[in-house]
Amino acid sequence: DEFVPAALAGLDYIGTVAFAASGTLVAGAAGMDVLGCSLVGTITSLGGGTVRDLLLGRTPVFWFRAPQYLLICLGTALTTFYAADALEGEAAQEALWWGDTLGIGAFSVVGAQAAAAAGMSAKGRRE
Repeated sequence: DEFVPAALAGLDYIGTVAFAASGTLVAGAAGMDVLGCSLVGTITSLGGGTVRDLLLGRTPVFWFRAPQYLLICLGTALTTFYAADALEGEAAQEALWWGDTLGIGAFSVVGAQAAAAAGMSAKGRRE
């Protein structure tokens, strides 16, 4: 069924946007400028998958093989930085919460698939 991979990819992108936005908002609240916010937002969003790929010996890491993730993060960070005032309402915070929730679920599935593809067992050892 082609819907499942497409749905998972969609949730993965939603999580990427949500994590980049939340990292950018936290950095902005700490007083960082646009460069600092973009860097923190991007690291927040791509950091976990980067560590996963490095631990599994998968190089180049995923965002080198699929640069749209980096572009999504940078675009989200810039948009979030300049629209931060509009993201302070309850509806925006709930949308961010749902994005984070769906994203962490998608990231968990993608991570488990990557580990299985690398030959890791449930016990954390290569089979």
